[in-house]
Amino acid sequence: MKKICFIINDISMSGGLDRVNAALASALADDYEVWIASLVSGGKNWYPLDPRICVQYFHKEGLRLRQAVVRLHTPLKRFIRERDFDLVVLQDFYPCIIVSPLRLLTRSKFIFCDHGALRDGRGHPTFMRRMGSILCHRTVVLTERNLEDYVSRFWVPRRKLCCIPNWIDFSLPHSENYRADSKRILAAGRFAKEKQFDVLLRAFHRVVQKHTDWSLDLYGDGELMPQLQELVLKLKLTENVRLPGMCSDLLSRYGDYSMCVLSSYREGLPLVLLEAKLNRLPIVSFDIATGPREIVRHEIDGLLVPPGNEGMLYESICRLIEDPKLRMQMSQRSHENTSQFDRELVLAQWKNLIEELTVK
Repeated sequence: MKKICFIINDISMSGGLDRVNAALASALADDYEVWIASLVSGGKNWYPLDPRICVQYFHKEGLRLRQAVVRLHTPLKRFIRERDFDLVVLQDFYPCIIVSPLRLLTRSKFIFCDHGALRDGRGHPTFMRRMGSILCHRTVVLTERNLEDYVSRFWVPRRKLCCIPNWIDFSLPHSENYRADSKRILAAGRFAKEKQFDVLLRAFHRVVQKHTDWSLDLYGDGELMPQLQELVLKLKLTENVRLPGMCSDLLSRYGDYSMCVLSSYREGLPLVLLEAKLNRLPIVSFDIATGPREIVRHEIDGLLVPPGNEGMLYESICRLIEDPKLRMQMSQRSHENTSQFDRELVLAQWKNLIEELTVK
């Protein structure tokens, strides 16, 4: 049986990347011997793993990048050589910068998975991505637009690139009946700068001036939790906004909401929008470089707003609030373009790539 190792920064994190890693590793455990190497041991894994998966931890606490490169080089090299992995999958750019040089020192094939976007307009670390795309045998991206950016910006040969999206698992519990009478809005994500939840809160502050009986539930956790809590108080939104924290069964709650809003300035292919589509929720999202436009069809199953435009975000939310018929129409059409994200199709793409790289 072929051996695959997924290398992730911290298996205990609860972000979208971590959920994708857990789901993919578990799905592949039927056909491969699967390991997960966590560079940091932050605690128990947040997302469930197939019991057949072996987990290896390398450091008890976070390290600065330069420290991690120095301290983890030899242990990781020994680990990969001794286990003699057929394939090593580097989940995002932090593990990539630390581990990808080992490609030259082992017989394993390496895949770099970029869960973000090159064109984010905020100077996100492109050096790490370029190095990963050079050293690894393949770079997997989530969208065709990001693939084209690797070709045009880094001159990566197309044969070294592969576009495999995140998946929707239609077998999971989800709502088939849209609640047009709901007056609740859902947003979710890590409480970090790129999610721009402060922009969403300011826009929603304007919404409740017109629609006092509507509410916003903002699921997540992270370093900006105190600032967001303070902003809720400052804007006097305590009656209309809840910050429930992380939720392990969030997918089962989508059916309680009328729409989903995404306010990020950077995304790869956001799981929250895929899950909203699965549950037939109309979507309002900033039309950023990659992600939302691959999922949302403007005026068909959601509304796309110019990035960072707080005023238009407010207007688009109000438009859906004030037009329940439009919301219902968008809900009814939400599944029309989801076949490309079907779990079995995406899993087959991964297996094809694995077999191509590990053929003996």
